[in-house]
Amino acid sequence: MHGPELTAQIAESQQAAIERIASIVEKYKIDCDFVPVPGYMFQGLREGSEGFELDTLSEIYKAAAGTKKLEVSLVDDAGIKGFPSGRAIKFDRQATFHPTKYVRKMAEIITELGGTVFERTHMNGFEETEKGVEATMVNGKKVRAGKMVMATNVPLQKVRPAFCVIRNTDAIIACGY
Repeated sequence: MHGPELTAQIAESQQAAIERIASIVEKYKIDCDFVPVPGYMFQGLREGSEGFELDTLSEIYKAAAGTKKLEVSLVDDAGIKGFPSGRAIKFDRQATFHPTKYVRKMAEIITELGGTVFERTHMNGFEETEKGVEATMVNGKKVRAGKMVMATNVPLQKVRPAFCVIRNTDAIIACGY
């Protein structure tokens, strides 16, 4: 559990991300199979089975509902055909889309707007500067930009000590002034 304040921040951030992606998809007419759908959180265990904890689900629901940032409800089942999920938290205003189609089109749009996209870039880290952002690559080269978007499966902005063995990561970096 994150507590009510952090849960609210996480909820607000994730909802803002979904809304931002929706607005970009609409503005640039990106064909990425974007569809608004509800999301569900459930344990996947039958009541009474070992490890089942209805209290945990209830605590998460209370924290999520308490944020006033999410539209949530408790439902008896997530409605997955052929899979009885049991009790679930339903999160409205979520979405699904094809991330590869979205990222490919975004790379085209960024380039058309004068930005630069670096693919398969091994990056050690980045820092904010007076003029924007400076990323340092494994080979020592630097990329400087007024604004930078990093898309990776290992975000570097909040690397925890447990992950410090990661020396670099593959990333798509989009830069522009």
